[in-house]
Amino acid sequence: MFKTPLFKFFASLKLAVISILLLASVLTVATCLESLYGTRAVHVLVYGTPWFAGVLFLLGLNVLCAALIRYPWKKSQTGFVLTHLGIIVLLLGSVVTQKFGVDANMPITEATQENEVTLNEMVLTVADEANNIKKEYPIRESYREKQAQILTLEVGKEEGLIIDQFIPRAIAERRLVTSPLEGVGAPSLKLELFNSRFNLEEAIVSQHPSKPTEVNLGPALISFQVLHNGEEQKKFFQAQAVKKETSTLGFLIAMARSKEFRVPIAEARKGFVGFAGSEFEVKVDEYFPYAVVENNRLVSRSNEPVNPAVHLTVRKKGQTDPESTEKHTIFANFPEFSTLHGAHSKKTTLGIKFRMEVPKSHNPSLAIVGNQRGHLAFAQNAEGTQLFYRTQGKDGQTKAQGEIKPGVVTPTGWMDLQFKIQEWLPHSVDETVPRSIEYISGSGDNYLSAIHLTQPRRGISSDSKSEESSGWWLFEGQGKLLNVGGRELFVQFTKKKLNLPFYLYLEKFKIGNDPGTTKAASYESDVIVKDASQGVERKANISMNEPIKYGGYTFYQASYSLEDGRPPVSVFSVNFDPGRQIKYWGSLIMVLGILVMFYMNPQYLSLLFKRKGQPK
Repeated sequence: MFKTPLFKFFASLKLAVISILLLASVLTVATCLESLYGTRAVHVLVYGTPWFAGVLFLLGLNVLCAALIRYPWKKSQTGFVLTHLGIIVLLLGSVVTQKFGVDANMPITEATQENEVTLNEMVLTVADEANNIKKEYPIRESYREKQAQILTLEVGKEEGLIIDQFIPRAIAERRLVTSPLEGVGAPSLKLELFNSRFNLEEAIVSQHPSKPTEVNLGPALISFQVLHNGEEQKKFFQAQAVKKETSTLGFLIAMARSKEFRVPIAEARKGFVGFAGSEFEVKVDEYFPYAVVENNRLVSRSNEPVNPAVHLTVRKKGQTDPESTEKHTIFANFPEFSTLHGAHSKKTTLGIKFRMEVPKSHNPSLAIVGNQRGHLAFAQNAEGTQLFYRTQGKDGQTKAQGEIKPGVVTPTGWMDLQFKIQEWLPHSVDETVPRSIEYISGSGDNYLSAIHLTQPRRGISSDSKSEESSGWWLFEGQGKLLNVGGRELFVQFTKKKLNLPFYLYLEKFKIGNDPGTTKAASYESDVIVKDASQGVERKANISMNEPIKYGGYTFYQASYSLEDGRPPVSVFSVNFDPGRQIKYWGSLIMVLGILVMFYMNPQYLSLLFKRKGQPK
């Protein structure tokens, strides 16, 4: 048996070289793919595929046959046999891990307990609560966006659901779409305003039934309204003076205790305003709309909000001593600048970082606008069949007016500005949709997956001419209540869950910051393991480098989530590896085999370490 041509081929050195080079090439390509598409994508493409298991099987078969073809073994071959046995045991442990192992996450809110962990596999859960029926359907993932009939669900005789699009990495974007109900929704338009020096885009929604909605774009004040009758249309075309523009100064964003707090600049100019649970208070000493440096001093060139900046004082509430008070200067357009005065001379700081958030019109690229701002007004008739416009210069005189169509480039009459209506929706609704991300930036875990779900009206065959709904997008973790065939079904797109045979209770989550900053230096969790079946209730501490083990599972401190007004959430990485001991034994046997091989065959050492002076 061991001498047949087929067996000799599987035991050959040639096959060993081929299988090792093949495995090395696959791992190299997989590493490159992981940097482009993320960890989950490379599992779908490589590590979780049958062909990769076939590559490992080919290597294991070659190692096994190479050892068996030398049977009966000689004493001098003990190291050789042990080394090959160690490789086989190591591969066997890897198979056990892949088949039965668990790699999951477990988020727990402080002062609560949890036994449910989240796996990596995507599923669509369909729950019929009236009939107490719940089913999970695995979703065939892809490493790139896929548009096809990915999953078809039969939930009734003539009703069903179809997943026709899958996005593995997406970010949520809000957009205006045509209302699915006739006559329902707010009028909206998407506008482009441009000249030879800049280009601006803005979407505006008419939010008031009788008043125009205004948006300040810098070179123009944009307004949009609905005209309900002929009288209102007549008034719209009458020249009117440009309304005085009003806008807020924006907000100070204070980062303290790993949380953000918003303080209105206008309010802080009047006096100290408390934040962070009234532990600190801040006051704007000076506000500079157009900040420039002259004679080593910060001054404002004009009242145009081109480069907003502030001098401010922050202190512990009610304290006036130097150690409890700080001076900062913040520039809205340069948030990366260090803001604290005299930071090098202070032994300790309050640990607060500031930045400014100003209205969109405070844009440094619009410094050329000056006082040449005009008024660009839009209005639609009550039926939603006509769109009108009117342009006025800063003196209030009408430059142009009339009916406008989407896609037509029209001059405003000042600053060589032109505008174009990119899209006009007489009745629109706000919708959140996913935008596919081709390549990752940083960690691939920062993105969510999304699916598109449709509901055929009659039948579910893709070959039939059944009518389908326009469908819905579901992001990972989202659900939707649907009426399918007269049944109320809750459909949820999520990752597969697994219930552990015991609970983990989070007593306290603790975070330590670097001195004088809000940057987390360490974080840990005090937990209690509760296993009623074993009568166990054990306290433990999990930190970044100190996991705990129980019931074959290992819990690592992975990350955390802090939100203002809510208790902290500690996120644990949960690992169950039944093949770990097998892999340890395989590694030990392989190392032992290598040592025995060198001990029993010292000529191997002479090949590695030639004596000094020995000719090459």
